[in-house]
Amino acid sequence: NIPEPPQTEAGKWTFHSLREFPLPTPFERELRRYPTGAETGCSLPIDLSHLHT
Repeated sequence: NIPEPPQTEAGKWTFHSLREFPLPTPFERELRRYPTGAETGCSLPIDLSHLHT
């Protein structure tokens, strides 16, 4: 049996406040280029011509 983590006085799982966690690092733009030549997106060429009607 897997031991359960300690419970709070209310008998519920312990959830920490978001204030206790450090701020997430801002997303940095990927500068590497993909095979398609685009700076962002999928690394494989995909035909999207069928989406444009």
